Order: sequence, then structure tokens, then C-alpha cells
Amino acid sequence: MGILRILYTLIWIKVYTVSGSSMEPTLKEGDLILLRKPKEIQTGDVIVFKHQNNDLYIKRVSKIENNEYYVLGDNPTKSTDSRKFGFIKSSKVVGRMWRKI
Repeated sequence: MGILRILYTLIWIKVYTVSGSSMEPTLKEGDLILLRKPKEIQTGDVIVFKHQNNDLYIKRVSKIENNEYYVLGDNPTKSTDSRKFGFIKSSKVVGRMWRKI
């Protein structure tokens, strides 16, 4: 059991299904992505984070200030993002997109 726990920690991956059109054309409704536990988040990374009522949002990091993230959707006319709700705290980040499958 200890080895499995170590492997899970080292290879922490979650699957997330994209909902909505805010990340088009990069990601479309129903796309599956793999998330990894972020060691470091950089401008341009796509992240999944908890927001209002712990709903999960997926957005691209546009700016980083004081360990908080300003996030925008790739489809600005369809995206509710930091232009409306401001910066996201790092503690709200669930994962960083690793791969689209």
C-alpha cells in the first residue's frame, strides 16, 4: 500500500471533461483532458480551479501576481473569467492541463 501511495503522489493525474464553449477553439465541449498536480504554474498554462459553490472552471492563466492567477477563456465572448470575478487564489487550483485526449 505504501508504494501505491508514493506512485499516486508522483504520478498524480485526473481526468476532466470540458463543459461549455469558453475555451474554444482550443478545447471543445466534451473534450477529455488529463490534469496533473501543478508544481509550478506559468502564464499560458490551462488550469482547472474551484469557484462559486465549488464548481470547476477551466481557463488559461493570463497574469500571475502574488501567487494568484488572472485567468481568461480562449473564447472571450463566451467566457466568464477574471474580467468578471478577479484573481484566483492558488489554493483553488485543482490541476494544470497536461494533455488533451
